[in-house]
Amino acid sequence: MPHSPGIYIEENPSALPMVKEVNCSIPVFIGYTQKAGRRGKSLLRVPVKINSFKEYVSWFGDCFKPRFIVSFETAPELSDFISNHKTACIRYAPNTQLYMYRAVELFFANGGHSCYVLSTGLYGHKT
Repeated sequence: MPHSPGIYIEENPSALPMVKEVNCSIPVFIGYTQKAGRRGKSLLRVPVKINSFKEYVSWFGDCFKPRFIVSFETAPELSDFISNHKTACIRYAPNTQLYMYRAVELFFANGGHSCYVLSTGLYGHKT
């Protein structure tokens, strides 16, 4: 027992083991990819566990390149830029916005360790 005044706490060692932290979930990214293959084997509609963004690029390819429509608007407040003294507007072409590549890229950039990727089809078949 200490010889000076104050509060002292003495803990008895517990016989119970400490709980270890374990992963209880793993994300799945589902969408279109540039390619879906590894060593000549198709990975279409097959959930594949990956551990790095480098693996994703190797097996599923690069980022989708969106297509745009340029239209010349009459109202200046709707325009994005001026070309040849005409106001113009740029918009994504319908059904040409695909986000899985960027989602997986940001997952690993923000400290993600592993995830599953399920390619539902290829970019060329989407547009």
